Amino acid sequence: MLKASSLLYAIFVCLIVSLLCGSLLIIFNYQYRLKQQYFLEEELVNASTSNFLQVIHKNDELGVEGEVQFKDERFKTSYTISKWGFYNLVKTKTFLKKDTLYKVALIGSTSKKEKIALYLSDLDKPLNIGGTTKIKGDVKISKYGVKPAYINNQNFTGTKLIHGAIGVSGKRLPVLQQFEDVTGNQKIIEVLLEELAGKSLYNSFYKPTIVVYVDGEYIIENISLSGNIILQSKDSIYIKNTTALKDILIKAPSVVFDENFKGVVQVFAKKNVSLKKGVQLQYPSSIYIAHDSEEKIEVVLEEKSKLAGGIVLTGDSYQSSLNRMVTINKGASVMGDVYCYGKTQLKGKVIGSVYTDRFYLKTASSIYENYIVGGEINRLGLPNNFIGLPLFSNENNSYELIKEL
Repeated sequence: MLKASSLLYAIFVCLIVSLLCGSLLIIFNYQYRLKQQYFLEEELVNASTSNFLQVIHKNDELGVEGEVQFKDERFKTSYTISKWGFYNLVKTKTFLKKDTLYKVALIGSTSKKEKIALYLSDLDKPLNIGGTTKIKGDVKISKYGVKPAYINNQNFTGTKLIHGAIGVSGKRLPVLQQFEDVTGNQKIIEVLLEELAGKSLYNSFYKPTIVVYVDGEYIIENISLSGNIILQSKDSIYIKNTTALKDILIKAPSVVFDENFKGVVQVFAKKNVSLKKGVQLQYPSSIYIAHDSEEKIEVVLEEKSKLAGGIVLTGDSYQSSLNRMVTINKGASVMGDVYCYGKTQLKGKVIGSVYTDRFYLKTASSIYENYIVGGEINRLGLPNNFIGLPLFSNENNSYELIKEL
């Protein structure tokens, strides 16, 4: 009996040992495969990032879609390049066997040529500056130059009229490149704003564009929209500060942002855009109006409002340019580019560049042309890595990443 029980005990111990050894082998094999998978995934991430950057830097050499293969032949990347507002939208898919990694981002172009603070069309009038006005950076202005001004009991208080080189401008502003196709995505899904009341909607840039239609003049509130979405209206819209908007496009004749609104939007309007007190349109936001009209067309930034990106106000007719105006009030600021084929009233600050036909100043007693009193243009204060609006076609442009989406 003792011998039989000892044999059973030995068999049981051998079984336990074999199970433990088998388990160790399985665990070791699983860890080995997991480690290999981890290394492959890490390689896929690195290859995706590398190929993505290559697509960005070769943006102007590539077609609207295709496939690229760079250093490591195991990884292939397919891409599409389309427009999203002012910027190019780059989407890539990098493959390794059954694994796929997606990346999508906005990219912009920056010029390696001269970077000026102010370009003022030469309309045979000098630029007059008074008060605490500061202009830092190179300028191109009328052949009649720049003069200190005494207005509203304010002398010019600075040490230099222009902190930079002064050149002579032309009769017209530099010609903008065309901004015809601002969406680039032909596949759309239509939704009425009423269906989204009180809801949040995010749409991936790998899916068809969602166009949210607004019926009639509308106050937009208590809604969140982000991603591949166009908010579109045939009438004026008023956007309350209870609305959350991120990375979307807005198309409407007139757009008003309520006090203290915050968001990231690109606005394409026809008549007017107004930023009430404390509005913050964060980078990369922009405002674009291209229209000829006998009526007043205006972009207004009220006190403490901020925009990071740029403003373009333009049209075809010189006569209509007399009715177009950008107003940046005291305490308001723009980081980026301001291009106004019309009048610019600058009482606040532009950290970047201003291109305008003429300056305009309205006081309680009179109206002055080509006067700046208390405003500031500081091209030197713009970060070196800031990507502004792609205003001009230029062979020396290089493409850079703005943000991943």
